[in-house]
Amino acid sequence: MAAGAEIVAGSSHPNAVSDPTVEHLRQLGAKVFAHNGMSASEYRAYLADAVAEKPDYVLSSGAALLMACHEHGWSPRAALEGTRTGTNRLAGLEMPYPIFDWNDSSLKNAIEHRFHVAESFWSAFAYLTGMSLFGRTVLVIGFGPVGKGICERARNLGGQVLVADMSPIRSAEAVFHGHQVTNVGEGVARADIVVTVTGRDGILRPEHYAMAGDGTIFANAGHSAKELSIDWINAQGRRELRDRIELFPAGGKEMLLLCSGDALNLASGAGPFGTDIWDLFNALILRGAHWLHREMPGETAPGLHPFPLPLQEEIASAFLAERGFATAAIEPDR
Repeated sequence: MAAGAEIVAGSSHPNAVSDPTVEHLRQLGAKVFAHNGMSASEYRAYLADAVAEKPDYVLSSGAALLMACHEHGWSPRAALEGTRTGTNRLAGLEMPYPIFDWNDSSLKNAIEHRFHVAESFWSAFAYLTGMSLFGRTVLVIGFGPVGKGICERARNLGGQVLVADMSPIRSAEAVFHGHQVTNVGEGVARADIVVTVTGRDGILRPEHYAMAGDGTIFANAGHSAKELSIDWINAQGRRELRDRIELFPAGGKEMLLLCSGDALNLASGAGPFGTDIWDLFNALILRGAHWLHREMPGETAPGLHPFPLPLQEEIASAFLAERGFATAAIEPDR
């Protein structure tokens, strides 16, 4: 805003909004369409309000605003998307402008996915439940970059880790990380704690919940509560046990749900944890926005593109320099 931009802001998670932050941004002059705990209908209305502002650039997490632009017939000049859920949602849509995927950037995969999400997820879990992982069986569904970090941290915290992934290559990799590999049904039946982190809706289905033991804890580290089939859970009826911990019935037993199925690391009300790690990714967003506006080649085709590697290297070099680490280019052998 200090540089002259007009800012329209919303939230990709209805239950992860900081109302004081919303008020602060509004006082600075931003138009913010969000409040914590907004209903699904309010969320859709806020998206429509944001599209009505006709944004030139969209910096998206989860593609909800990009899909709202598509629905309402508005085409920004360009966009950034920062989640696997978002890129999955955009697959098959013909978007008439370029969208750059920083979720799959080398920098995000190496650091934020592997370390930051895992740190904040399990810190939030301990904050909400007061439980350790020692001796408890943890099923992680999805062994992508985020899943790897969550598995690694769970094992370091004393958990016995099971992995379910639809890819045999990732499953084989999980074995080399020292984890046990299983399918979703068998894993749910064995687990004390189940974590979804796939970026895809409906990974857990009613028959899976029927296999779970009484008191099994379900949490989500992906972008959307739909990974847990949250609409089905809602239809069973939920009751609050304590703040952000709910009980719901399944198969004659009661299960525990954390944060209504929203991303635990974002919606727990705890933290923030490791916010300095996020400096790198604030930089990706800000430098990416500047690149879209000033440096993106004019002939860039519509559709999804990788986030430019030189920008990632520029940001990583600045990060190292700020912390006093010298870097030197290594010339290849000739």
